[in-house]
Amino acid sequence: MKSIYLEDCRIIGKIDVTTTKIALKVLKLVDCNDIDLLCILNMINGEGLTELDLSENYSDISKISSCATTFPNLEVLNLMMSNITEENLKAFLERSGDKLKKINLGHTEISLASIGSLPITFPWLEELNLGYCSDLTDAGFISLLNMVGVQLAKLDIEGSRISLSQADSLISSFPKLTYLNIERCRSITDSGFLSLLNRAGCGNSLRYLNAVGTNVSATCVSDIRARYPNIRLLYIS
Repeated sequence: MKSIYLEDCRIIGKIDVTTTKIALKVLKLVDCNDIDLLCILNMINGEGLTELDLSENYSDISKISSCATTFPNLEVLNLMMSNITEENLKAFLERSGDKLKKINLGHTEISLASIGSLPITFPWLEELNLGYCSDLTDAGFISLLNMVGVQLAKLDIEGSRISLSQADSLISSFPKLTYLNIERCRSITDSGFLSLLNRAGCGNSLRYLNAVGTNVSATCVSDIRARYPNIRLLYIS
């Protein structure tokens, strides 16, 4: 068995956990709020799992921090629209190692305020989705970016309340960033926007930039278009 995909599923009764671990590469439990999530995770041989999708899960998601299984080769983690907390997230990321390539935390209530204390980094991360994370803080966002390596190609923070006021604290660079979505980030102004572009060193690699619904000025946008003519820049003044 290589993968399991369950959506909006109920499993009634006690799951019999055997001593034999299930070898999986992909586990997707989308909107499965009536299952024993912790029990299922502990049934898996974590060494082989490369993709885990727990999006839209609410009732049991907090238990993942108590999971005894580690997932050292996990590459894709999707927790979109779950009620994951900061501490649960950190505990699970510690069990997931440093090989993650895609992280989706969109539509969650995390702030990332304490993410800097996580003892691992994400050198291979290619895609990061923090869209509509209403509690996301500027400090937490920059702290996470400073843990990300040069492989980052796609960054989505649409609908968040961050201003990028702390972008000057960014020490990481993203020379491979091709996609940046800051749509509806209404607190982002010229200074924060330019600080991110300049600090991240991604101007020459960017091909798609969505700045619709921000406080970035038309003058700033015109300057960016002149400097980087290859960018497809979406903007409404």
